[in-house]
Amino acid sequence: MVISESTLRETLAHHAQQCPVGVASTGNLLVLGRRRLRRQRIVASTGVVAVGIAGAIVAVTIHPQSAVHQAREKSTGVHAAVWRGLPSLPADAQQGNLLDTGQGLLYIAGADNRQANMVAFALATGAGTWRQVPQAPLRWRTGETTIWTGTQAIAWGGANDSGELADGAILTPIEGWSSLPAAPLRARYSHQAVWAGIQMLVWGGAGGGQVFNDGASYDPATRLWSKLPTAPLTPRSHFVAVWTGTEMLVWGGCGDATVSCDDVTTGAERADGAAYSPTTRTWRTLAQAPLAAQDGRQAVWAAGKMIVWGGRSGQSRADGASYDPRTDTWTRLSAGPLSSRVNFSMAWSGARIVVWGGVDSSGRQLSDGATFDPATWTWSKLPQSPLSPRSHAAMIADPPGAIIFGGCCEQTKAYLDGARVRIP
Repeated sequence: MVISESTLRETLAHHAQQCPVGVASTGNLLVLGRRRLRRQRIVASTGVVAVGIAGAIVAVTIHPQSAVHQAREKSTGVHAAVWRGLPSLPADAQQGNLLDTGQGLLYIAGADNRQANMVAFALATGAGTWRQVPQAPLRWRTGETTIWTGTQAIAWGGANDSGELADGAILTPIEGWSSLPAAPLRARYSHQAVWAGIQMLVWGGAGGGQVFNDGASYDPATRLWSKLPTAPLTPRSHFVAVWTGTEMLVWGGCGDATVSCDDVTTGAERADGAAYSPTTRTWRTLAQAPLAAQDGRQAVWAAGKMIVWGGRSGQSRADGASYDPRTDTWTRLSAGPLSSRVNFSMAWSGARIVVWGGVDSSGRQLSDGATFDPATWTWSKLPQSPLSPRSHAAMIADPPGAIIFGGCCEQTKAYLDGARVRIP
């Protein structure tokens, strides 16, 4: 059921409590499993009750009782925005990643049983009904990467109870899953992968008690892997990476697999970076950033620049900077309205950078958010969302806003709900 903004405003004005509006789905969701979830009884908005476990098919019909939260501008610096709740997951699954395919919603997760393979579900746009996608030829895992090529999803690497992994698989929504050929890389997790137009680029990560500074490219058309040339960076994991359209930018991270750069200042934090061009197969170093060396930052490619924000090295930070690859220069971001945090969510809406949730320096989970406009160099607070406080929530662009889904944790269990925020 698709509700126009004018209808939404009218409905809220006249029937705020008696007749909540429905949910309109436009984006695509792909979540790759990480944390175990309990068996859950799902009550669809129509009153249809769906009960399922990972691997089961559950039909869900979206009705005008889905959660909706609207907040108007009340003071300078606060957005007028509309929050719309998303249907909760129809089956047990694990926390994971989020991708937009442009064709509907896809949900891929590790089964609640850690001995099982990852499972997948699809929710057709606007239809509100789930169908099962065949199980992935991958065991459950965490710390993997998942990218969208425009027609396929590729998952690779990660770790589970048996150790680090070096396998992967590719999902075509119509044809299903197929395994990737063996990669020329050691098993690893907390690496990064980007889609570079015709190939996936994988770099860095940790495994076997060490960190890596090697990488490889994978071409789905030829099903061939190729090693990347040596990077001018020390080994690291938990760094940020973005694709600019011509280069993969890599920055920051943690250079020691035996310590947690999240919790204390270890000396292993990194504040340098490099850019890789697949066209010339060459690396170049980035100019020094005006940011402290620390782990846990997030980055997005927005308006021709890489925007880096947040993170922690002993203490959480609320600072950030913008990197322009055309001039090889950094510029500090203006101070924002959010407290320092890590494990937050961040995405580019097409007009603004959206930051939401996370964990503050005291360990408290957060449910507030803000946007940064690179055109005006200004921050604005988001109104309160209908979601409970959480960290590690997945976020993707949904112009003119974003979709937030899942996250950690409700009594050690990953959340099964999400919301879409429209930012005028």
